[in-house]
Amino acid sequence: MFNIKTDIIDNYLLKKNLNELSENKIFYKIIEGKYMKDEVSNQNYNSIKKLYNSTREILDDFNPINNNLWKSLYKDFNLRLVDLYLTVGLPKPYDAITRKINNKNSIILDLNRFISYKKSYKETIGIFKRILTHELSHIFNWEIFDYDLPSVKDKINYLLMDEGIAHFISYPNVSNENFNTLIYNRRMVRNIKNFFNKYEKVNENNFWDFIQEGNSGSYWDKYIAISGKFAIINYYKLNNNSLSNFIDDYKKDKNILWKYMEKCFISYNNK
Repeated sequence: MFNIKTDIIDNYLLKKNLNELSENKIFYKIIEGKYMKDEVSNQNYNSIKKLYNSTREILDDFNPINNNLWKSLYKDFNLRLVDLYLTVGLPKPYDAITRKINNKNSIILDLNRFISYKKSYKETIGIFKRILTHELSHIFNWEIFDYDLPSVKDKINYLLMDEGIAHFISYPNVSNENFNTLIYNRRMVRNIKNFFNKYEKVNENNFWDFIQEGNSGSYWDKYIAISGKFAIINYYKLNNNSLSNFIDDYKKDKNILWKYMEKCFISYNNK
């Protein structure tokens, strides 16, 4: 279902180092044109090998988590569109990234980074499935929507949508999660307020600083991604727990998530 590329990790598992492939193009794609590579400790060798074997089996018959929700949103998009690089050697914090490689939308997953979380094996497999679902969502959004946008506002609209969907659809058992609790409401209000406060100061000169700050750090502090996520949650709840019409609705109105962020405040203040 994927076009899987394993040159780097195969070489590592054979030679226990990356000397022969240290100049691979992947290490120039993390930040375009900049060489970035980490050494891989052989202390992780057996764990990497075990995870590699398991992920190959998973990928042979992979279904994104929240699969029914995924199908309702993305319909018949084909996973064979995606080049998937299983690798090692990416520096922290890059466990998973989406990039254009050889003019194809591609996902790069570093199995050594997954091992470094020091979770149980079962938890690591769960993390792998969630992150792959998240990155696939970015790829499919690239395929569906125009992301080469002229204005700062248009770019931010896209980021709210793209990160919001990816964070929502890759959240465990999301259809049954109760987002109407005190802790979720506090997270929602904190992030959306932070987003609006930061947005007022954004211009062409500081735009990239804004998106880097708003999409990095701890999960619940990424104020662009999490604001988008709560806007998607609100859309989902107000549309009969469905995303089946979201793509059409977003194409008609690129500002739609701003409206749903405002609805989040209205709903919260009316409690």
